[in-house]
Amino acid sequence: MTAASRNDSSSYSWTTPEPYVPPGNWILYFHFAEIEILRSGQQREFTVSINDNQFTKNVTLEYLKPVTVVSTTVTASQINILISPTSEESPSTPILNAIEVYFTGGPHNVQTAEDDVKAINDIKAAYGVNKESWQGDPCVPSNYTWDGLICSYGKLPRIISLNPSSSNLRGNIHSSLSNLLELKALDLSNNELTGAIPEILTNLLKLRIL
Repeated sequence: MTAASRNDSSSYSWTTPEPYVPPGNWILYFHFAEIEILRSGQQREFTVSINDNQFTKNVTLEYLKPVTVVSTTVTASQINILISPTSEESPSTPILNAIEVYFTGGPHNVQTAEDDVKAINDIKAAYGVNKESWQGDPCVPSNYTWDGLICSYGKLPRIISLNPSSSNLRGNIHSSLSNLLELKALDLSNNELTGAIPEILTNLLKLRIL
C-alpha cells in the first residue's frame, strides 16, 4: 500500500497482489475515532471515496465515539482511496485510525448483508464491545463468525441469532438491534441494561426468543 497527504486530504492505493488475478473483488472496513477535543461547535467531517466515487461515504466524528464504515464490493485491479474534507470550511483535517481490506473469491465468500453489518457495528460501538473475534465481516468466513453470533447462509449471509450475554453491556437496549431483521433469537441476559424493552423491537418479525 502507498499513502500520501496533500491539501488536507489523504490518499491510499494498492494493486491486486499475487496470487490473485486482477481485477479483484474487495471489501474495505475503515475505522475512525476522534481523539482530539475540538472547539465548541466544531466536528471533524470528511468524505471517504474509493475509485472515483465507486463508493462514497460522508463521515462525522464525535469525541471518543468510534465509527466503522464498510464499503460495498469494489471490483478493480487497483484500489484508490481518497479521504477529503467535506468543504473548505471544515475545521479539521480528516483522519484514519485503521483500515481492513478483504478479498472475496467466490459465492461462498459473499459478504454479510450490508444492513446487518451496519447494525452490528453500531451495536458494537454503542456498548464498547471489545471482543477479539468482533473484527471484519461478522459472518464470513463461516468458521470465523463473531463470538455470540449465528448466521444463515443463503444468497447473502444474515445474522439470525445474537447472544452477548454476560458481556457487561450497560445503558438502554440500543435501537440498532431492531435493524437485524432476520434475527430469531436475542439473549441480553446477565448484563447491566436499564430501561424498558423498546417498542421498536416489534420490527423483528422473525424474533422467537428474547
